[in-house]
Amino acid sequence: MASRLACWPPPIPCARKCPGHPTGAPLGHPDVELLTGDNPRAAAALVALLEEGLGGGVSVHYRASLLPEDKIAVVKAYQAQGRTVVMVGDGVNDAPALAQADVALPWAPLAATWPSKPPTWP
Repeated sequence: MASRLACWPPPIPCARKCPGHPTGAPLGHPDVELLTGDNPRAAAALVALLEEGLGGGVSVHYRASLLPEDKIAVVKAYQAQGRTVVMVGDGVNDAPALAQADVALPWAPLAATWPSKPPTWP
């Protein structure tokens, strides 16, 4: 069980239960923190979406205007406390923190990965 989750960009709607788990085991009460290079106003708006998507009962904290080295410092600080860190990131600015995290979930928004012209299927 992760004790801290740091993520950005906007999440896909979340469920309070693990979707692939046979028993639908609850997530419990993980600590969730958003680490972003965006400004505090944008971070606060995303936190509202995260809290709604998590279904209540989970507080999301944020740190805004971060540089890549700031994100890796946060990950290292949690690890120094003996916590397991799961990092979700979508870009070069997240790469150092993704590499440091105990579990790294790199991803890219669909718009960034979709070819400019959709493939033609036979």
